[in-house]
Amino acid sequence: MYLGEVVIDNQSAEVVRDGASLAKMDVFNYYLATEASSGVTIGTEGWTLDLANAQITETKRYLWNYETIISYRENGSIISTTESEPSIIGVYGQTGPTGVSISSIKDYYGVSSAKNTLPAEWFNEDENGADTIPSPSADFPYLWTYERFGYSDGTITESKKRIISELSISIEKIQDWFMATEKESEKPTAPENFAADGTPLNKDGTPSGWTTLSACGHSDEKPYLWTVETLDYNYGKDKQVTEVTLVTRVARGIKGFHEYYCITTTPDAPAAITAGADGNLITMPEKTSWVLADDNYVPTIE
Repeated sequence: MYLGEVVIDNQSAEVVRDGASLAKMDVFNYYLATEASSGVTIGTEGWTLDLANAQITETKRYLWNYETIISYRENGSIISTTESEPSIIGVYGQTGPTGVSISSIKDYYGVSSAKNTLPAEWFNEDENGADTIPSPSADFPYLWTYERFGYSDGTITESKKRIISELSISIEKIQDWFMATEKESEKPTAPENFAADGTPLNKDGTPSGWTTLSACGHSDEKPYLWTVETLDYNYGKDKQVTEVTLVTRVARGIKGFHEYYCITTTPDAPAAITAGADGNLITMPEKTSWVLADDNYVPTIE
């Protein structure tokens, strides 16, 4: 999806949002032995975290499983809790010898760059360490799993490899930066480096001149007002810098601005919004979804 934006001169606060990054994930496996080969949901009674309480038998032939996945930020706070769809991972008499019991189960995890590509590496807590479940990233957004079953007679079988989670990349922080110049020919360059607090810098780390609207010095002496946006994403996707845009050529005493966002399926620009002198909308193009940004709005690109 593509994110479009228009800026309308009007009073408003600058939009700044807190970012998030994925530090770790916990995966909890739930098991259920039942006679049902279909229709099992997370709400079905009998799920257990202990495989010993979910042994398949001649009457309870199907071993079901689902995962609860908890994602954490670096500060330990929870980003999200998701649950996979229950699926059959074992059938009595098919996944192992008839008449023997499952004595052990090992869960393996891996990440991949595409839905049709298996992970290049698989990790298990017992074999690789307690914190080795790989975390999905912008480059490897798909989390896979499979189980390796050990039976009481020494037989080992494996379940089907499957995707249990898909990382959703979203914008977590948007900030507008401004610069005023004496001439239109003095178009500033987009920032290439950033301080720890996000302030734009030149490539060599020196101040770039990009600052907030109130501090940019827009005046009769510097009537050309330019803007650029920085977009921070969750889960490690690189910061995005938008194109430098000329907002106005005259010092009109801009007190603030409203921002409208529109998500499209192609990179073609959506129809523009028309605004009056007071900043209020006059027309809203049909079949578009411009949304007025506020402190609680973050556009999600899928």
